[in-house]
Amino acid sequence: MEGGSTMTAPSRPRSTIAASLAALSLAVAAACGRAGETVELTYPDGSVRARGRVHLAEDGTRHLRGRWEFWYPGGRLQCEGDFSRGARLSDVAERADHTGVPRAGRDGEWRSYSQHGPTVSVGAYRGGRRHGTWTWCYDDGAPEARASYVLGALDGHLVRWHANGVIAEEGDWLRAERLGWHRTYYDSGQVRTEGRWEDGLAEGLHRRFAPSGAILEECGHHRGERSGPRNLWSEDGALVWSAQYVDGEIDGAPTRYDGEPADTPPPIVEPTVETGELVVQQTQ
Repeated sequence: MEGGSTMTAPSRPRSTIAASLAALSLAVAAACGRAGETVELTYPDGSVRARGRVHLAEDGTRHLRGRWEFWYPGGRLQCEGDFSRGARLSDVAERADHTGVPRAGRDGEWRSYSQHGPTVSVGAYRGGRRHGTWTWCYDDGAPEARASYVLGALDGHLVRWHANGVIAEEGDWLRAERLGWHRTYYDSGQVRTEGRWEDGLAEGLHRRFAPSGAILEECGHHRGERSGPRNLWSEDGALVWSAQYVDGEIDGAPTRYDGEPADTPPPIVEPTVETGELVVQQTQ
């Protein structure tokens, strides 16, 4: 143009600039919220019951991510560990004496504690399922159980102890099924029950004993069914009842030796079966 005049871009109103900065700030805050904001939940008295980070999903729900800690009322740590995905913030339930901690989404090592302080369980999760070696303790710190898991299934050697340190149960597991010899014990160390398992099914002779060591029951098994002779004794050693089994059913007439009707087995018939299914039922 003549005269060498120069054209400049029109300036933007300050209000427009402020609005743009505000929008940018909101976008950044939203992005940070999706990446993870720290959330703290409290009991009615204001004490903390849970603290950790959440991830904002596309549907607007908030999911637990990363490290979380949970407390009992009164301030003692209840449990701690990491979440990957699956558990929602709304799943964290408040209960009278503790916080209900979702199991979905747990990953890596988790520790739980008694209301008195000592560690009561240590083990790892993978995708919300127990994985690897787990240990449990009584409130005084004495060992209560040790077991191995593969993606939630018992797999490996399981041991439980009575509070006095005597073994209560011992046996091997393979993909959540009992394998080989399993025994349970009274807190005196006396065998309570014993028997062999194949593919999770009772096999061969299984026996049950009284605290005195006297045999109370002996019964054959095949593929999980009673098979062959079954004998029941009183604790003083007297034979009380006997029968033959085929495929889990009594074959022929049973015999009873205490004067009662033979077709009515004595009340000691069913032993208490220790399943190992675990062992210690934790609420967290």
